[in-house]
Amino acid sequence: MSTKLRILIVDEEEESRSFMEQAFEGSAHQFDAVSCPKEAMALLEKETYDLMIDIQKNRNLGYLIEQIKHYLNMIKSKRA
Repeated sequence: MSTKLRILIVDEEEESRSFMEQAFEGSAHQFDAVSCPKEAMALLEKETYDLMIDIQKNRNLGYLIEQIKHYLNMIKSKRA
């Protein structure tokens, strides 16, 4: 039995995002694709993802990592 994953794709380049969307399109997995960390964080506040693919090249990755840590801490405190 295969597991259906929720995947978030973050890429600033439309062509790359489109390629990734096409790659997952035929799979059983559900995915969302966004162009920047702000859009990713907006989705992460509403949705739960099993996997995030971040292939952006022209920005500081530390920003998104810090935002995700904050998001995970927020989730933990809501569950407690």
